[in-house]
Amino acid sequence: WRMSAIRQSEQQDETEMYNAVFRFVCFLTSVGFSLILLLFNVITSIFLGPEFHTAQQYIPILLLSTVFSTYSSFLGVIYASRRKSMSALQTTIIGAILNVLSNLVFIKTLGGIGAAVGTLISYFIVFLLRFRDTRKYIPFSFDVLPFVFTHLVFTFSVFASVWGGLDVVLAGLLCLIVSLIFNRKAIK
Repeated sequence: WRMSAIRQSEQQDETEMYNAVFRFVCFLTSVGFSLILLLFNVITSIFLGPEFHTAQQYIPILLLSTVFSTYSSFLGVIYASRRKSMSALQTTIIGAILNVLSNLVFIKTLGGIGAAVGTLISYFIVFLLRFRDTRKYIPFSFDVLPFVFTHLVFTFSVFASVWGGLDVVLAGLLCLIVSLIFNRKAIK
């Protein structure tokens, strides 16, 4: 993908290519996230022993962090195609500093789960910074409202499954339905 993006940066229809690929990345990431949540109990019973049962509460938050990490990595390819590695480095350093600082704050108040929350916040901020910054190179034209709504549902579902008593499988089902509804363009 990175090599295609670098080659494509010299061609005329690169904005449409990036938009189409970003929609597809969002679709795959959203559905993958949802399916893992949906199959969470099966997956953890196979791969985690009983001594790791308490660690299960961190997984949905870290999984959501991975969603934003994936989007940030996609946007990092734009930096590579424009030879703007300093921008990639700057946003990565900001994310690392935010992760350390938020861990200091949230671990004190939330315990171990605070580290997962700090990671989620830092990846989300890196995604926002990169999204804003890379728009000067590639003017993304995707439906922002469905994207935001989908990820708000993801965030609600994750935190409701961790703290609110919502079954993680139900959370996964909700996320899958929302993903399929709001990512229809990527499927076509």
